[in-house]
Amino acid sequence: MVGRGRSGSYRSPRTPPADDAPLHVAVMCADDGRTHTVRDVELSSDSATSGRYRALCGHIVTAAPMVAPNGAPCADCRAAESTPTRAGQGSRRS
Repeated sequence: MVGRGRSGSYRSPRTPPADDAPLHVAVMCADDGRTHTVRDVELSSDSATSGRYRALCGHIVTAAPMVAPNGAPCADCRAAESTPTRAGQGSRRS
């Protein structure tokens, strides 16, 4: 079944993410009008109450209201999403 899980994140049945794969969220920036890609952990970090998050491209996103239509996708975020990460990066230490 496709839909929202207990965490509220969407998972496709065709390509299930690895257990340690980061989830990404599209967030429209009120400052530049673009839709940036933000890691889910950014949305739950200490800065979450400020409404400002660091996107994959490094831009600090000022989140637009969720009812706002998405802007043009950020090309730098898309490039960062498709760039393979180094092995072991972001892994948990034992």
